[in-house]
Amino acid sequence: DLSSVLFIFSFNNIENINPILLDRLYIIDIPSPCINDKIIITKNYIIDELLGNFSLTKEDFDISDDAIKHIILKYPNHNGMRQIKRAIESILLKINLIKLLGKDIESMNLSFKNYNKDNKDNSKKDKELQFPIKITTKNIDEFIHFKEDETECKNPYMYI
Repeated sequence: DLSSVLFIFSFNNIENINPILLDRLYIIDIPSPCINDKIIITKNYIIDELLGNFSLTKEDFDISDDAIKHIILKYPNHNGMRQIKRAIESILLKINLIKLLGKDIESMNLSFKNYNKDNKDNSKKDKELQFPIKITTKNIDEFIHFKEDETECKNPYMYI
């Protein structure tokens, strides 16, 4: 007998719920976290959770709050955290590959720490491997590859 059972679930789109079931539901609308809450969730939970998938520590990279805010504003996915998690995963994947490849990073077309968008000179100095890798609003788009018409993060180095 399930008459005294309370079911709790979430859904993404109310239009996909059967109208007969929807008539019997009591819907509690929980507002999306604000940007500052998303930054805190990302730094304290998402990054910690994802670090377990890579051979990285928090000392290997430094991601600024502004960079996380950039992800939240540029790569939105409605009210949730999935897209933010995918973006952070893409960043960590590249940093992990950089750590594993060592000095063999020229093929990844990334520059670190001395990043300067106006610098036309692609000298070795700008390609130096320096840890911790600083992720800022200036270089974050090099770590995340989104196409304008896609909702998912693409990891171009996933199958190396």
